[in-house]
Amino acid sequence: MFTSFLARMGEAVASAVVGLGGRRGQPEEQAFALAFMNSEAGAYINGTDLLVDGGSVAARDFGDAVRLAPLM
Repeated sequence: MFTSFLARMGEAVASAVVGLGGRRGQPEEQAFALAFMNSEAGAYINGTDLLVDGGSVAARDFGDAVRLAPLM
């Protein structure tokens, strides 16, 4: 799937899609999350999105938040 994304979006965009550790996730890291959610250990979890992105969304949201004007 990432190969298709890379071909369509280009290396510059793909390079911006990294986690807080400064690297792209590996397929195994996605698979670990899926295996957990489909196991007995994840049986009680439902109705939520599990972001397996190395913190890239959190970092982006935090970066956007610190650039906001103060509320007061």
